[in-house]
Amino acid sequence: MPTSSTTSGLDVAARGIDLTTALINYSNTSPKNNILLEIGQWLGRERLGQYELEDFMKKARGLVFPNSAGHAFFADVIKGGEQMLLPHLFLRQSGSLGRLMAGDPWLQWVVSTASCLFQFHRDETRVSDSICAILMRANNPVEGGAKHESELAHHPLRVQLKAVVDKIVSSIWFNVVNSGHHTISLPKELMDVCIRGHYLQSSQFGAIVHVLQNSHPRLIVRAPHLMRNLVLWLLLHFSGTLQITVSGSIIFKHVQGELSRIIEIRVASFCPEGECDPEIDPFIEVLEDIADTYKELFSCGYGDELLGPSPGVRQSLYNVMRPFEMDSLIRGRTVELSINGTAQHIMRWLLSLAIRVPGKSKPFRFSVRTTNKPEKNEAGLKICNILKRHPSMLNKNWGSDRQPRMVFAEAGGNRSEIEPELKRKIPAKTRLLSYLPVLQDLLNEVGPLCECIDCGSEPGDLRKGTSGYGKYKAFSVGCYKDVAYREVLVLLAHGIADGFGCNDVSAVIDPEPSVDGMVVLLTQLCSNKEMVWDTWFNVAATVFLGCPFESPHTRHGQAIAALQYGNLAVVAPWLDLSTTLTIEGSFGLIEGKGRLGVHQHNGTDHQRYHSFEDNYAVIGTEVTENNSSYVERHPKPSLPPGVPLSIIEDNCTVTSDYLLVGAGSNYYRILLRIQTQNHSRFVDPHDTVGMLARGIQFDKCDHGPGDRAVPDKLDAKIMLYSFDEVLGRWAYASDRNELERYRPEVSRSSIMEGILHVSHFMGSPLKQNVALALSVDEVAVVDDGSSCFSCLVQKARSAPRPGGSTHRHEPYIILFSTGSESQALVTTSRGR
Repeated sequence: MPTSSTTSGLDVAARGIDLTTALINYSNTSPKNNILLEIGQWLGRERLGQYELEDFMKKARGLVFPNSAGHAFFADVIKGGEQMLLPHLFLRQSGSLGRLMAGDPWLQWVVSTASCLFQFHRDETRVSDSICAILMRANNPVEGGAKHESELAHHPLRVQLKAVVDKIVSSIWFNVVNSGHHTISLPKELMDVCIRGHYLQSSQFGAIVHVLQNSHPRLIVRAPHLMRNLVLWLLLHFSGTLQITVSGSIIFKHVQGELSRIIEIRVASFCPEGECDPEIDPFIEVLEDIADTYKELFSCGYGDELLGPSPGVRQSLYNVMRPFEMDSLIRGRTVELSINGTAQHIMRWLLSLAIRVPGKSKPFRFSVRTTNKPEKNEAGLKICNILKRHPSMLNKNWGSDRQPRMVFAEAGGNRSEIEPELKRKIPAKTRLLSYLPVLQDLLNEVGPLCECIDCGSEPGDLRKGTSGYGKYKAFSVGCYKDVAYREVLVLLAHGIADGFGCNDVSAVIDPEPSVDGMVVLLTQLCSNKEMVWDTWFNVAATVFLGCPFESPHTRHGQAIAALQYGNLAVVAPWLDLSTTLTIEGSFGLIEGKGRLGVHQHNGTDHQRYHSFEDNYAVIGTEVTENNSSYVERHPKPSLPPGVPLSIIEDNCTVTSDYLLVGAGSNYYRILLRIQTQNHSRFVDPHDTVGMLARGIQFDKCDHGPGDRAVPDKLDAKIMLYSFDEVLGRWAYASDRNELERYRPEVSRSSIMEGILHVSHFMGSPLKQNVALALSVDEVAVVDDGSSCFSCLVQKARSAPRPGGSTHRHEPYIILFSTGSESQALVTTSRGR
């Protein structure tokens, strides 16, 4: 046990604790002043007063000292310094007090106790109450046994501590538990004592922990049930021999350290499978062995829970929280199979939808075809090809039938005749039902099992039979139809997260964010025939991070590129322009443990680390910087027809970095700055993948490889660009009127003349991707390296015009170089 604290590096009025030095002892990678800054930001954000925090630390100091298993958990929590997630985008471990306390030997028991309880309970109030109970027992012993929470609610000591403990417990969940740091799991032999499990409530837990922590050499705990939360806490904090006996049989014995202390937990019997005996008196007592004579130290009754645990630690995919007891009608095997099967049918239909080349890509999106009839400009891909991976839910053995089901149907023909006032009264999730007959079938199956008032009443003020809306009005919370509906949408949200590459999910009690996200996503698919990046990314992030669902918007940027939630973050893969990007698999995410940030120069040789101060932050891209004024002032002359061409490997030096800019509450913009010798410009990285989305056409030339050479002379006006000129001159403006406003005489003439804009060979993915982002238009023809230059020009001039326009557009030809071979991409654009 430690005998003194280290020198304080946290200047908050002599708290008697050195979190900073304790953390740096584990990791010397983070500068001390940065940690101090993050601690200060956390204290200010949580509005914790100096004296309140001092009082808590004084009362909590040294009450419990974890064992070796607990210390292994702390080492995992505080390890790791700064790491690079993507080029110029870094992760740094959170400076929140809830995480830094894991490095302090006097207070780390608070982190391990909270994490232990979160393993069974997601309710932060319950976890906070348990820690408060330990503190109250240690600082103001309660006579006469453990009191119920209601009796302690207004106790002066509890009121004083509760506000601080609530903030710290919330911080522990955000920055430790939800980011994937687990304690240990109970051994299987202990889990098998009762399938459902039994748990001490907060006041009893705090009282018994206080008794067991004191230095009694030999203790016996007797109870009719095995208390899982108490046993796990002992495995992390008790040093000595822990023996558990059930029905007279020793099922578990564990030794931690070399101390001679012994705690024996004696459980009356194994719980029967199915339902535990309700006649058993829930009573627990602690006995001390004094000279072979046992004396009662503590005893109390405890309230057994009717429902199973709701874990607060990260869960496996498709392990959704299900309300109602296992013996309720909606928990029958048949209904469960119907719910799971409905989700599988909808997911199978969703993945099979064909995508079409979008006319525009602001924000990044696809058009989808919900019918079986092929349409013009289809990309030849399906939604399953766009996702990072195939969701595993289709291969789950959930007992659903594999027979074709009618999943989708266009809304009734009289949908347009619905009165606007009536339409506004119909909730979004009810309108969605009119498109999904398979979901209607499920509700028809579940409805007769429900005995709520709404299920037995008439549709009310919604006209019966109007586009199928009247039968399905707003469900009440608790109605079996509402439960089934939500569970299907939550399973689908897990499927989306699975498709984006998530391997586990956050443990959340409220399914509403996932439900809201899936209602928006399915409505966009069924009604608008769109697959929108912002919505899909948000749904996957909501499931993975446990954060709120962010409604799609573009008020500050072009597309959502990242989300930060506590000490966990997700980033769009297309944010990295230094790698080769493809449209296949582009709907995915990169996960990282830590807080996102960038290094920004402060005008000297030193750099400042800039990260997000909020627990929840949405990061969007910024529109590409307009260069029309420069092009107008410094026009580039074109080469006349017949002039010999010299297209070479581009050797321009290019650098890139990110800037973070606040753009409102919880919202930030990330600016990608590309710089060459003569130009520096902010570029929207999502324009690259947007360009690829519009360019999914794979045409090949029949000529041989020898015809790949660029002709010495070309019968067309041409402008040849190095990457430096591409960055400085290629315009960002898809609106022809905007271009004509800046340079009307050049814009009009060049549109009619059809000047060819050709780059030198771009050898790096960064140059290639930036050139793609700057050649913005609705049409792109992609060549995989098998077309000769003459055919390339031919394809550029004959490419279909956006919206059937009759204007002659300026073809943009981007030449890709990959070693000895070269690739070429042709785009058509109105810009210069």
